[in-house]
Amino acid sequence: MKKISVGVADDNRDYCDLISDYFSSNKEIEISFVANDGIKTIDSIKKYNPEVLILDMVMPRLDGVGVLEEMNSIEMDSYPKIIVPTNESTSPKYPSTSPAPHFG
Repeated sequence: MKKISVGVADDNRDYCDLISDYFSSNKEIEISFVANDGIKTIDSIKKYNPEVLILDMVMPRLDGVGVLEEMNSIEMDSYPKIIVPTNESTSPKYPSTSPAPHFG
């Protein structure tokens, strides 16, 4: 059976370790990459083409919205499903999620 490939993009290394550890026991899921900034995320998406991307919105070098914008300009056979976890009801940088619907 083919495993579901998951990319993790978050600048919090402890969170990335937690997610990777959590999914490591699941035989149907494989963590294809962990990236700690937006530029590395884009490079990893191009290289690994994950089926699912767990994407932080606040990262160095290129934020989550920038990653989504860049992904829209990349020619790919398929695009990952995006999961955006958050522990904040609002962020000073992103007071609303209004840009999110634009990216599907």
